[in-house]
Amino acid sequence: MASDILQKEVAGLSEADIGLLIDFARYLKYRMNNTASKSRAESERKKRKIGFISDAFVSIASDFDDTPECMRDYV
Repeated sequence: MASDILQKEVAGLSEADIGLLIDFARYLKYRMNNTASKSRAESERKKRKIGFISDAFVSIASDFDDTPECMRDYV
């Protein structure tokens, strides 16, 4: 039934427009397949825990805020 309606609508279109319609149909199929796989992948993805790096040691050099030697002429 839907294919009959589609055939009637396509009957008056130019070849270029039919090509665009085919491209759009392929896009819709692609989007449908990717949406399903994304939602499946998101549900399988592990959730991150808050504070997972809180035990890591981070150090900053004592001269971090000092102007680099090569930039002293510009400051």
